[in-house]
Amino acid sequence: MHGDKRLFEDDFEHHELVHKGSESDDDDDFHPPIGKCFCCRCRSSWCTREVEATLRCLSWISGLIWYCAGAYRGGKFRRRVYSDIISPILQWSVVNPPHIDGVKIKISEHVPPGEVSTLVFEREDALASKKPIFLFVHGGGFCIGDPKEKFFFDFCKYLALQGFLVVSPAYRLAPENPFPASVEDCFDVLHFISGTDDLLANGDKSKVILGGDSAGANLALVLATLFRDKLNAQLDSEDLSAQIDIKYLVLMYPTMMLPYPTKSAIEHSDAVLLPHW
Repeated sequence: MHGDKRLFEDDFEHHELVHKGSESDDDDDFHPPIGKCFCCRCRSSWCTREVEATLRCLSWISGLIWYCAGAYRGGKFRRRVYSDIISPILQWSVVNPPHIDGVKIKISEHVPPGEVSTLVFEREDALASKKPIFLFVHGGGFCIGDPKEKFFFDFCKYLALQGFLVVSPAYRLAPENPFPASVEDCFDVLHFISGTDDLLANGDKSKVILGGDSAGANLALVLATLFRDKLNAQLDSEDLSAQIDIKYLVLMYPTMMLPYPTKSAIEHSDAVLLPHW
């Protein structure tokens, strides 16, 4: 990854993407096609087709439901209201990691004084002398989630079964801890990985993978960018490349580029939406 800035550079210029209906070639503004919601027929300039506009509309409705249910009151986010509703649903929808006879997953918690709590998952049998280290950052809109929750906990166990040494931090959440608290906590975990803690004795620091889902994928990408530019969370100069080497990014439905769609989304705006199964 060292020196390869192409991983993070845009492969297109936004001003070159002009709405098909534009009559002027001199307009440098970005004009994506506008989708219209199925249910209320409202238009959204953020969406390139009706399916996306409908999902955007439903997300606004769900946000209103959480607010009316009391999830946000008195300047604080009451996560219990959210988890009490969502957790029972996830119990039915989440696929448990496969069980392999005779294989156990060792789960440890690293809690240094004044720093973020971090779970470490490791397959105990001798699958490899040194395991690639997978730093998995959980999602949750930057304001909910924890690596001990069943959804994320089971996913980390699944990664460990595949032979990774998995590290997952319980970074500080918004709105009580505003930006850049989450970035600072995740960067502290990079320090943890680059150190000499016994919990990571079987980890291969020359094969580090950064990954996450949703907001966690956003944080993973931020970490990779800071690492590439030899900066820390405070944007001060800090080079960790002598201790660790980040080989891959695994970004699952990452939160990026919210104001406008990508070139691919525009080119395939009329494509058939395939079900995930």
